[in-house]
Amino acid sequence: MYHEVRLVKVALPVLSDLLGPIRSGDVLLVEMEGEITTGVLLQMVEKSRGKVPMVVVVPKGTPEVKSCIKKLDDVQLLVLGRDIDTDRLYELLRVIRRLQEGAVIAAIRLDSLFLKRDEKSVYLFLEDLAGLVQEKNLILVMTIDKRNVSSRQVAMFENLSTHVVDTMERITDSHVVHLLRVKKSPKGGTGFYTMEVKDGRITLQKP
Repeated sequence: MYHEVRLVKVALPVLSDLLGPIRSGDVLLVEMEGEITTGVLLQMVEKSRGKVPMVVVVPKGTPEVKSCIKKLDDVQLLVLGRDIDTDRLYELLRVIRRLQEGAVIAAIRLDSLFLKRDEKSVYLFLEDLAGLVQEKNLILVMTIDKRNVSSRQVAMFENLSTHVVDTMERITDSHVVHLLRVKKSPKGGTGFYTMEVKDGRITLQKP
């Protein structure tokens, strides 16, 4: 039985309205270009912790590790390459299988898997991960950095996702503009919105 989890609505109401409800078994992919998108995910996680069981997965050696440890000290944190051997990714599936129904998995920078594994192995792992999310009625929110993967590899992640958020950076008049759109969801896609950071909080401005 599906039950709705207001993961995104709590953090970014405009994005929540664009995506529609996030339910058990759903996979939300955030395609990032620049560090601000990690902030979007961490904001979602921060606003949702305490409401649902949550696990954050992040690769060893990335700036996001320090951010996660500092901000999410009351959330279960798994570091790929430290807590989970990247040569034995199925250890992660065993951990996830023990989670209770409705739990949220936030997996940051999964594009790092291609540094250790070939495309076929990564895709088979992602297939099993998405299948386990549906079987256990979990929610998976994951990010990839588009600068580090090919269009073919991006498509691999999109194929297994129920919702896809695409972000990018553009330089205009000597400053950086952050853009966001919904690329895939049950409600369809959208045009680009402008992302702004005010007082440490991320907001979306309509086109």
